[in-house]
Amino acid sequence: MPVKNSKLFYGWYIVAALFLIWSICHGIVILSFTAYIDPLTNTFGWNYTQITFAASLRSLIYVIFMPITGTIVDRWSAKKLVLAGIILASIGVISLSWINTLGQLYLCYIVMGLGTSACTATIPLTLVGRWF
Repeated sequence: MPVKNSKLFYGWYIVAALFLIWSICHGIVILSFTAYIDPLTNTFGWNYTQITFAASLRSLIYVIFMPITGTIVDRWSAKKLVLAGIILASIGVISLSWINTLGQLYLCYIVMGLGTSACTATIPLTLVGRWF
């Protein structure tokens, strides 16, 4: 729905909102990973290979689910999918505070991979393409 009395095309508001969502999801889920390595090593005694495998697992899940989210966005509401992605990514990040085992770490990063596949890349780019 267009903003009344505004000469700015409404699609630019969509771009701004998606940029904000993408920046936050990407920043928190992907770029903050290195901040967790030393605390996890010191707390649990896991080595770097075990910990960084979580990031690889997240990326693998992210890539596997990209075509699936691309197909789903053609059938369902993109707004709901982005919201679901944000919720999933948030659950994964929040769950990191409760982990005790390496399997739980991997599960958190799998959930984050699922979430970020829905709120970054395919769906935002599809929405922008629809508006322009």
